[in-house]
Amino acid sequence: MGHAPVMIEILPSIKGIEFDDAWQKRVEIVIDAKVGLTAFMISREDLITSKLAAARPQDLADVEAIRKAEEAQPRA
Repeated sequence: MGHAPVMIEILPSIKGIEFDDAWQKRVEIVIDAKVGLTAFMISREDLITSKLAAARPQDLADVEAIRKAEEAQPRA
């Protein structure tokens, strides 16, 4: 829904991911704190797994970018 870069995708299935497992690892993010609007997103781990399963060039590049971003984050 929407138009890039402001859009969301709702996928009925994701290659390499089982819904029940992904639901247990979901991440809740705040969309609008003023009204308490939140949304659930797939975990970083499951996103990487799905992109590796798809194995398209852009997916593999995305995995590399996700891993680099994770490495760059300060540890608590």
